[in-house]
Amino acid sequence: MSNKYLVSIIVSLLLFFTTTNGIAGSKDKMIFKVISTKIVMKVKGINGRSMTWKGAKKAKGIIISLQVNVPKDMTLWSTDFNIFYFHENDKDQEDRGRSRAMTLAVSSPDDEGAWIVGNYVKTPVKAGTRYIKLLFPLENDVDKVSVHYSYPVVKDIPVNRD
Repeated sequence: MSNKYLVSIIVSLLLFFTTTNGIAGSKDKMIFKVISTKIVMKVKGINGRSMTWKGAKKAKGIIISLQVNVPKDMTLWSTDFNIFYFHENDKDQEDRGRSRAMTLAVSSPDDEGAWIVGNYVKTPVKAGTRYIKLLFPLENDVDKVSVHYSYPVVKDIPVNRD
């Protein structure tokens, strides 16, 4: 089995178990499912920016395509998505990467979507089942990743301006 398929299967399972455990039936939580993964050398955005891995001796990009069940109209931000992983040569040291680009949300997994590249990319998402793609830099010695999505830990903390 090739690394491409192994990464896809592992990402799918990790995302399924980490996003559905304890929140199934919750009306306020999104449920994610990995559709596919793909290793790339370049992504070009409709905003005139692109991500390129020249030479690609140390890293490439990984595109993770997600199905997202969205409970209400909202905005998704690229900064809310991260990957966690371990390097093949150092299984004790966890590393992380943040999303560097995402597609606009679409209604069909067959729709390629339009890429927006940047540090603070956002896309409006209508309630229902939607599809997005995320781009992460990934070192070449990584064969498994887990995808994490940001949820509030504590809400509405008063800000003291003294």
